[in-house]
Amino acid sequence: MERMRALPLSWTILLMILTCVLCDESRSLRSMRL
Repeated sequence: MERMRALPLSWTILLMILTCVLCDESRSLRSMRL
């Protein structure tokens, strides 16, 4: 049961990090274009 509970938490954290990285990349790309 502990593993099942830990899996979703790790996935959510990974998703949050990925979204943050994508946002930063998009911002940098926009600034470079300007």
